[in-house]
Amino acid sequence: MDERENLISLVDWVQFTIPLTSDLQVVYDLLGIPSEEWKDMPKGLFSYAKQKAAGGIKLLYEPISQNADMGIHILMSGQACREYETYFGRYNWEQLFNRVLVAGGHFTRLDLAVDEKRYHGEKPYFKIRTLVGKVKRNECRSKFRSARRIEKLNIGDGSSLGNTVYFGSPQSLIEIRAYEKNFERENAGKQVEEQLTTWNRVEIEMRDERAQMAVYAICSGMPSGQLVFGILSNYLNFVDRQQGDTNKARWPISKWWLNYLDGAKKLVLALQAPDKTIDQKQTWLVKQVIPTFAEVWYALGGPGADFFSEILTEGMDRMNEAQWQRAEQYREQLQREFELLAQKKQEKYEAEEGKRKFEAYRRMYAATDKTKDRPSADGQ
Repeated sequence: MDERENLISLVDWVQFTIPLTSDLQVVYDLLGIPSEEWKDMPKGLFSYAKQKAAGGIKLLYEPISQNADMGIHILMSGQACREYETYFGRYNWEQLFNRVLVAGGHFTRLDLAVDEKRYHGEKPYFKIRTLVGKVKRNECRSKFRSARRIEKLNIGDGSSLGNTVYFGSPQSLIEIRAYEKNFERENAGKQVEEQLTTWNRVEIEMRDERAQMAVYAICSGMPSGQLVFGILSNYLNFVDRQQGDTNKARWPISKWWLNYLDGAKKLVLALQAPDKTIDQKQTWLVKQVIPTFAEVWYALGGPGADFFSEILTEGMDRMNEAQWQRAEQYREQLQREFELLAQKKQEKYEAEEGKRKFEAYRRMYAATDKTKDRPSADGQ
């Protein structure tokens, strides 16, 4: 995987339809997700009467209008894309897209994103407020007619909780947005890396024929970063004002934007780890379930109640393969973290012990040297 340092390109939303079929097994095989992973959902979505889900991946079927062209529809949000990469996907994105095209599928939405992560206060290519300032100062050339900005504020102290700037319309075939991803995650109660100081994300949302053309480009071997670079440079450029020249078309593109585009151009699609779903479920249990759990436990007699050991046994019997896999992966992760912590503690102990021994030897030899230098009783 060829990645530019601090930049990574990823798929962040996928929607497509396989028309002229109602055979769920066809789509299971196309995605490479076994039938037992799909669970029935209480109701359909959009114009489909029924829905199944594998994690966050949604499969919609039985169109209400009985329109054969609607066939079966697949929807993957950003988190679902991460789950597909990690838990479910037998194929990488290029392979999956090719399989969809061969099956006669058409894409209704595709989001590509470029993340920039910086640590320890390192300077990013740009700040989101820099983009906003450029637009306000009329130092932006774009095919879009307008941009809009949303900023979340802390009412307690007035501090910013994240900026997002949108270029284009949500109803158009293409929209570009840039935002502070670290704030978005923190606002949602998710963890970010301790030393992370900047996490900017630029997303390109493409619909219908634009999404289809982007898929064709990826399947033809074009690196996703080159595709992102081409779209950004075609639709959006930030420029430096030239004194005495009122023609913005002649103003040079800002160096920091050119540097960013050149970095993004070299990227290929990467696999990103999903959010820690076990941690999220644990948090949900603590916040939502424990009061009810304690109430029932006390009502049934407290420590002597067999109810909870029975339901835990039943729950384990009902766990599917994907749940067992996630649980095993998490246990293995905890074991690795425990072993790494133990190793670091041992290394620290050995280093400190080595220092103590060295200091003891140094003092011993220093005392020995002083004894050798001391004159004897007879003056010799």
